[in-house]
Amino acid sequence: MKKVLVLSSFLIFFACESGVEINLECWVKHTCEVVNVETSILGEKTRVFINLTWGWTLQRPQIDAVIVERSSDSTTFIALDTIPVDTVMSFNDSDTMLIPSTKVYYRLKSLYGKDTDHIIDIAVNIPSPQNFYRPDSEYISIPNDTLCICFARIPGFDTTDVAIYKGAPSSIDSLLHNLTNPLFDTTVADTIIYITNVDSLIPVDTIPYTIRISSSKISALDYITDTSIGFRAFIRE
Repeated sequence: MKKVLVLSSFLIFFACESGVEINLECWVKHTCEVVNVETSILGEKTRVFINLTWGWTLQRPQIDAVIVERSSDSTTFIALDTIPVDTVMSFNDSDTMLIPSTKVYYRLKSLYGKDTDHIIDIAVNIPSPQNFYRPDSEYISIPNDTLCICFARIPGFDTTDVAIYKGAPSSIDSLLHNLTNPLFDTTVADTIIYITNVDSLIPVDTIPYTIRISSSKISALDYITDTSIGFRAFIRE
């Protein structure tokens, strides 16, 4: 009994210190990413991507699989997938019904033969979309050799990176993974930034440029990460 109490105390301490959702059977880490794409150059769209990763606290259970369910109200759950049991497991949710600035609930259930049993519930707060105030047009002039970028603050987020790229990929996957070699990249604490010497950085051209603003909130030890990314393209006149 003493060993069980010590282990339980350690697990409770670990959960409080790390932000991991945990019970005596299963630990769960989750990430949530909101991608907001503005301007017709890129295509107006907003998508949410949620990843759940989990493993077994004491030992891998003798079950066949884990059923992943989702609910918008924590009451009525629908089954999304059945995943064969493993030491560490994961599930990615990119359903278009996921909406920024809302809460979504997941439930993990064990499957053994035809029998099911509850494992753990997970609540995920989906961040707000990252919006721009300036530039406010797809075709812009840049007076005084200075570009102003102004954006909305995501509540509770403390890290914001602003980058500018040459080109404008047409898909979210390309925006997230194929924009490389930024012309400009910096981390800011404010919601407005003035970039000088723009004439040499962004010459007048018919080629579009893409601004990427990424705000993140990371829990202790990186166990829970929420990110909101905004993209806006423009052509300099």
